[in-house]
Amino acid sequence: MYRDLIKQIIVEQEAFIGPLAWHVAKRVPGLLIHPGENKILACPENTDVVLNLIDQFEQHFGPCLGQVAREAARRLSLRIFLHDNTSGLIESILQKSHLQLKKEFASFDDIDACIIEMSDSSNRVEQWLAKAVLVQKPTLCLYQKNNEPRALLINLRKPGLPKNIIIKNYTSRSIPTILERFVSERSVLPVELATPSIKFTLRLTPDVDQYLEWNAEKSGDSKANLLRQWLRERISQDDSYQENRT
Repeated sequence: MYRDLIKQIIVEQEAFIGPLAWHVAKRVPGLLIHPGENKILACPENTDVVLNLIDQFEQHFGPCLGQVAREAARRLSLRIFLHDNTSGLIESILQKSHLQLKKEFASFDDIDACIIEMSDSSNRVEQWLAKAVLVQKPTLCLYQKNNEPRALLINLRKPGLPKNIIIKNYTSRSIPTILERFVSERSVLPVELATPSIKFTLRLTPDVDQYLEWNAEKSGDSKANLLRQWLRERISQDDSYQENRT
């Protein structure tokens, strides 16, 4: 997975900076590129290789190209089939993630996960859910809190439902957080969809503040956004937390 993903990110960057994209990629630890050809010979199978590649593009060409690489990593790593019954509410929130959203697909091989709004269930929704269970695709089943599809929920809540099927009710206030958690757990990079709403006072030592200032100036982002991004990356890489998360 990571070899193809890294190659696609480099190829997209090549459209902006030419062959320099491959030259910069050679600086990524563990990434081995053929010296005479634009070909990846070895690639670590973990998210660190993606983060290191993005860092290299940022260091050499600035935050704009780093952001392009970051968005490409999300878009290329997770293809989502979306069935939205909410007049575009869910789609408008997901568009902030820069992920691939598909409303139609020829085969389940063309997608990595499903998000199905099933408040107004139909035969087509039931067929999608049945196939998702069969091929074990991660699937988020959503319904409005005041509009339960009772017959469908009875079937979905029977014993033996695969772990890849997640059922959540939502409100307009809670849906960004629900979507953010689902896609962040499956994308190679964390995704921020929910608006930060919890205030937290943090006192820093001068050296930590200086480091934050330096990174903020280098990336063109705020110190608060940098802290949130680093924490999200830490969350995604903490296997112990993910196992115990409810």
